[in-house]
Amino acid sequence: GSPLAIFKYVSSTPADTWTIFHNRKTINFIVQVNNDNNGGINNIRVFDENTVVIDFSKPDTGEATLVIFDL
Repeated sequence: GSPLAIFKYVSSTPADTWTIFHNRKTINFIVQVNNDNNGGINNIRVFDENTVVIDFSKPDTGEATLVIFDL
């Protein structure tokens, strides 16, 4: 499928979990993470069709980009 949208999430406060609400009603996406302190990513999980959660080994700041597809 073709990309439907690009959704950018910014975490300016250090957190060990980033909860991203994209509200696109799909689980068809790719996640790119650019974290500032290089905390290891423990898990990227789909919570539901509107939410993805990224867990880090230590609190971190940075951004995540979701490329959402229309399949």
